[in-house]
Amino acid sequence: MNEFEVSYQEIASLIRRLSEDDLLTSGRFTWTGKYLLTTYLGPNTCSHYKFAAKVLKRWLKRSALSGSVNSRQ
Repeated sequence: MNEFEVSYQEIASLIRRLSEDDLLTSGRFTWTGKYLLTTYLGPNTCSHYKFAAKVLKRWLKRSALSGSVNSRQ
């Protein structure tokens, strides 16, 4: 959790330092081509957290189920 919090704070701080032009101007950065920087932010930040939360919930559910089966044996 500590590593998660540190990396979250780092990316949040970086994003806060960006100007509105940096975030919302097409082609502002060469590597974004014709796209806005925000096009890349969602899939590489909050979408990862959403995906990870699903994976963890699935894993916890399976762990709980397998733990209850093992405790009956």
